[in-house]
Amino acid sequence: LEVFNQNVDIWPTLLVNLKEGYDSCFPQLYPDSINEFGHVAAAGGTQMTQARRWDRPEGRLVDCVVRYYSENQVAGPDGRPIKVAFDSGTATTLTEQVTSARESLIEQILKQETDLENSGASAPGGSGGSGGSGGSGGSGGSGATGGTGGSGAVSGSGGTGGVPSECRVETNRQGPYPVTFVFSTQDPANPVYLQQDCDLNYSVTSCTDGYSASLARSGACTASCENYEGCIACGACPWSRVEVTSEDAWEDSWAGNVYTFSTAPDGCSCHDTHDAPAGKYRIEVPIYDSPDPNDGAQPVYTVIKDFTLPADNDTVFVDVTLPLGG
Repeated sequence: LEVFNQNVDIWPTLLVNLKEGYDSCFPQLYPDSINEFGHVAAAGGTQMTQARRWDRPEGRLVDCVVRYYSENQVAGPDGRPIKVAFDSGTATTLTEQVTSARESLIEQILKQETDLENSGASAPGGSGGSGGSGGSGGSGGSGATGGTGGSGAVSGSGGTGGVPSECRVETNRQGPYPVTFVFSTQDPANPVYLQQDCDLNYSVTSCTDGYSASLARSGACTASCENYEGCIACGACPWSRVEVTSEDAWEDSWAGNVYTFSTAPDGCSCHDTHDAPAGKYRIEVPIYDSPDPNDGAQPVYTVIKDFTLPADNDTVFVDVTLPLGG
């Protein structure tokens, strides 16, 4: 919270919501420890050291807060929901994750304020409008601002924007461009481990925005905005690690879709599905050297690989071999 509190006086509601999210998430992730605010989360709990509580990668405390924040749909200056995002592949410590989430929030707030000034609007945009044209965001990005259509429908979300020339890939195929990531190691003596909860943990970014924001590759736990059927409640997924050896690779598929999120009239989240455009992308994968998701260890390193959509044979091979001395 101290990290997040830096220069966020432009919109103090952020801190209030972050604290609520933290209080909600901590007992779920650490039922046998006390939280940072001094409340016992479970009877007979054992106190862990602050460093261990905050930095256990399997807990992803900030990730839980991020999900809480997005699910509760706090609106920004112009009425659009604020989304929190951070790259768990590169932001491995709590301070880095909170700082990244904070920057994401402030960037969105300032953009909404700028959009309001440019449009001359003084009130939040109405719901139900269709997205405007154009936009600079890449796949899954913010793109154009939602319109001000009639009330009662799901609020519009930004488009996926265009692709800069330096990021384009020529293809005659129509999207989406599904891809299978094949994680393999060349070292028979040293298996490696990939972490997963609901999904395998890795991030995909786009050249369009300078590989700065992780793409939302799933709309799980939210209903479709187009055919909205009400709120969806999801429970937490257990943490685990999958083993990758020189004989057994691990595969994970991405359908080639990216998702933007809006708020339905009942206050719940919903998603719109877009095809990730042909272009240059990057995958970042945190690698562990232990099979135990509860060992409190940080990733020993992060593999970074650039690829394109569409990919050759719709497959991207990712070498996760431990480096020498690793």
